[in-house]
Amino acid sequence: MFIRDVDMRRGIRVFIAEGKAKDILEMKTDMEKTPTRFVNMLFQHNNKSIETIDSLRIGKLQGLMLKENSYVIPRLKLEKGELHTNSAAVIHGPDNKLVGRLSANETKGYNLATKKVREGMIEMNVNGDRMTFKIDDTRSKMTLNVDDPHHVEAYIDVKADGFLGDMFGSETMLNSNHLEEIGEKAADKMEMLIKQTIKKSQKELHADIFGVGEAIKRKHYKVWKKIHKDWERGENYFDRVTFHVNVEARMVDIGAIDKTKRK
Repeated sequence: MFIRDVDMRRGIRVFIAEGKAKDILEMKTDMEKTPTRFVNMLFQHNNKSIETIDSLRIGKLQGLMLKENSYVIPRLKLEKGELHTNSAAVIHGPDNKLVGRLSANETKGYNLATKKVREGMIEMNVNGDRMTFKIDDTRSKMTLNVDDPHHVEAYIDVKADGFLGDMFGSETMLNSNHLEEIGEKAADKMEMLIKQTIKKSQKELHADIFGVGEAIKRKHYKVWKKIHKDWERGENYFDRVTFHVNVEARMVDIGAIDKTKRK
C-alpha cells in the first residue's frame, strides 16, 4: 500500500522497530515536538557515522525489493526511555523476509566496509593502555576475482584517517613509531569488526548485504547469468565467497596535549 499509493511521498524514511512501533511513536522527547521529528533529526545528524545505518526511503526500498538483493534497514530500539539507533535489521532479498539483525559492533563493521564514514570511535589497547581512534574520514573499495564463479574472491580495502581521541599512558605522542603503532592497532580493530560482520552474514544470515552479487552483475555480467539463481539460495554461492580484508589507518592529529598520566 505504501509503495502503490500515489499520495504517499517516496522520500518517507523506513525503519524497523524492536517491539511495538507504537511505543516509539508515543515516546516523550524534549528536543523535538514529535517523536518522528526526533528520529529524523538523529538520522540527519548521524548519516555519515560508523554507528548508524544510512536512512532508507520508500522509493529506494521498492528498488531493493525488485532487485531481489539482500539489504539492511535501520533498526530502532526504545530502552528505558532512550532511543538506540546503532543496529540494523537484515532482509533476505530473494524472499523479502527478515532473517536477523546486526549488533552495534556488526553495524560498525558493515559501515566500514560499504560506505564513506566521517564520524565514529574505535577503541583499542596499545601496550596495555586504552586508546580511542576518532575517525575523520574513510574510503572503502571492493574488487573481485571471478575466475572460479562458484568460489568468488572479494577484496575489501579500507583507508581511514583519524585523530587521537581518548588515551592513557605516559608514552609521548611525538614519537613517530608510537603513532604508527596506534594506527596499526586501530586498523586491526576495524579489520576485526568487518570480518565479524562478514562471518555473520555468511554463517548465520546467508544474506549478501555487502553487494557482492550486485558488483558481479555490474562488472561480470556473463558470470552473473550463470550463478544468479543460486547466489543466495539453492547452492548459495555467496556463502562460499572468500573475503580478503585490508585496513590502513593513519593518525593525522594527536590533539591539544602530548601525553597523559598512566592509569
